[in-house]
Amino acid sequence: MRSRILFLLFLLVLFSGPLIVGWNGSLWTATVWYASLLTVSFTFMKLEHLGPLFVYRKGIILRSLLYLLLLYGLLAVTSLVFPEESSVVQKMSLDPAMIVLLVILAPLAEEVAFRGYAQSVAKKRFGTNGAIIVTSLLFSFFHPFSVFPQIFVTSLLLGTIKEVHGSLVPCIIVHCLNNVVALVVSL
Repeated sequence: MRSRILFLLFLLVLFSGPLIVGWNGSLWTATVWYASLLTVSFTFMKLEHLGPLFVYRKGIILRSLLYLLLLYGLLAVTSLVFPEESSVVQKMSLDPAMIVLLVILAPLAEEVAFRGYAQSVAKKRFGTNGAIIVTSLLFSFFHPFSVFPQIFVTSLLLGTIKEVHGSLVPCIIVHCLNNVVALVVSL
């Protein structure tokens, strides 16, 4: 019963973010919210006794680069099957706080929240494959619906990487690098 209540509270915190940040639009609001999501996720992981998820192994950086290439291959195929709506790329400023938020804090918080907490909890109920799918759906609904297929495929790969390595380290590296590429493209 406690696990269900924690998970419902987690979902409440998780989906309050896009509403709060979207309503306010402030960089600092987004930063505080992502820091709060990270704190809540770590706290709930500890309460659920989910164990260590930051295992570093030799060669993980190189593997992460290869996973990033795999991700872009999968996204190319996904975009052929599900073309993205043409959208205007928003120009972003080189505000250092925005860069830290997009390249470090947001990927770290999202990986701990989705692959660390949500996927681990879902795995107890749905098994490994079910947990990856459920978490990928949550992750996709957390992002703009216009890119749902691309985000879903990204999350499927990140969830699989987490299960293969038993660690969030390669997931965080891939997510951070992907956000770096997105940031460079938007500049």
